[in-house]
Amino acid sequence: NDPPDFLAFVYARLFLFPVPYSLFPVCSTPTNQNLERILSMADITAIILTRNEELNIERCLQSVRGLCRRMVVVDSGSTDRTLELAKDNGAEVYFHEFEYYAKQFNWGLDNCDIDTRWVIRIDADEQFPPALCDEIERQMAVHDADDVNGMTLEATYFFMGRALTHGSKKRKLMVFKNGQLCNQSVGYTG
Repeated sequence: NDPPDFLAFVYARLFLFPVPYSLFPVCSTPTNQNLERILSMADITAIILTRNEELNIERCLQSVRGLCRRMVVVDSGSTDRTLELAKDNGAEVYFHEFEYYAKQFNWGLDNCDIDTRWVIRIDADEQFPPALCDEIERQMAVHDADDVNGMTLEATYFFMGRALTHGSKKRKLMVFKNGQLCNQSVGYTG
């Protein structure tokens, strides 16, 4: 894969803890039978919120295609080729008027028939390298039957095709069990 052209976030590290809240303790490992069942299913849906993301959406979708059983784009009125590119790359496309980020994402959870065990919250300008997808799939299997409900990921910032090596790290909760968490923060509206 070519590096992102302008500004993008490429996630490379996964953390089960520390998480800002004590919601995700690490518990026992499932049986080998359970591990094989989960690995063969890739029981996860990616939800991607968009508006005029034609420069980013293909790389985002291609980065999670091999991991996710479903890719869902919730668009808020794109006027560029975002929807066409999303459909061409295997995503299901829905429309919902944007109010703020948390409400938009929760609308996707509630209205797009998400029936997978796990959900990925990924932005159109974010990408997952293959090694991270493998690790997410492995951790989904390991924590399918315990009380670990989510995973935080840490991003590397890219600007003009180069990784930024100084500054703060971007870490956020991006992978979680369906029905276990709800994004309740109030976001900006602009």
